[in-house]
Amino acid sequence: MTDRYEVAAPAGLAVSLNTVKLFLKIDVSDTSRDTELTLLTADAIDMVERYTNRLLSPRTVLGKFDSFTPGDCAMPYDYLWLRRAPINDGAVTLVQLIGNDGTETVAPADYRLKPFDEQGRLYLIRGIGVPDSFEPYPMRVTFTAGYANEAAIPPALKQGLLELIAYFDANRGDCGGCGEAGGGCNALGIPQSIQAKLAMFRILRVFA
Repeated sequence: MTDRYEVAAPAGLAVSLNTVKLFLKIDVSDTSRDTELTLLTADAIDMVERYTNRLLSPRTVLGKFDSFTPGDCAMPYDYLWLRRAPINDGAVTLVQLIGNDGTETVAPADYRLKPFDEQGRLYLIRGIGVPDSFEPYPMRVTFTAGYANEAAIPPALKQGLLELIAYFDANRGDCGGCGEAGGGCNALGIPQSIQAKLAMFRILRVFA
């Protein structure tokens, strides 16, 4: 199974500017850098979300899949991994199949979402039509994912985000000595010391 995701834009920052200012030791009443800090914070949030596959604020997600993962003896139903987190019960709002005869909407009674380690498995309870062989991602799932608010973000994950914001603020995008071997940054521009904090939250895209 291979998958792709289209994530809706956030409604605002997952952490407040006051939180960022306190971490950077800037007086919260000082608004002279608000525009700059907003951009730095939004950039850091985007990078953390891309690296961990976790959404730091609630978002609508469209997942696209090329096939189901076959079931086994323990659970005989085919399923899809929804690799964006966190996901709660009732997160799935629409399941569709692009088939040879058009787009088929799968009834809620024909699938079941089972949250698993903050991700989700979507089990197909009943058979569906034949996927369009010319469509690379014929299975489509619309669902919601993300931490409900700033207080819901795990402290270690939030700490890694704030350290990344501080790094961007101090270096202005300069990633001196980039490259894992040189002790610099990864391809997203995240320093290794911060990667170590974020790694425990990372959802790897290992295809079944």
